[in-house]
Amino acid sequence: MSYTYTPVAATKSSGAEWAAKARAAGFKASAETYTGSKDAVVTLRKSFEAGDAAAYRAAESEAYSLLGGLAIVCGGTTWGTTSDGVGGHVGLTGGYVEILRSGVSRRFASGI
Repeated sequence: MSYTYTPVAATKSSGAEWAAKARAAGFKASAETYTGSKDAVVTLRKSFEAGDAAAYRAAESEAYSLLGGLAIVCGGTTWGTTSDGVGGHVGLTGGYVEILRSGVSRRFASGI
């Protein structure tokens, strides 16, 4: 699955607005920063009934849509319970979607 980024201001308030959208969609959003790194890692997680393939696909699609609203400062990568690998099976049978994205602005992430 892919997503398209839209230009987003890398401010703490824009991060807070993004997090509010994620929560409104039923996701738990968090951000981590690491010493010496110019970017942050954002995690989106949503639970559903284990084994519900339709709910898994819907949650994954929503997560990728939300990722398009992050303020990106460097290449980064996306990983987690994505349907293109074994993580998707783990998420489907475990009843959750968890997708992480690196390359996010530290200032933006501070509002999450």
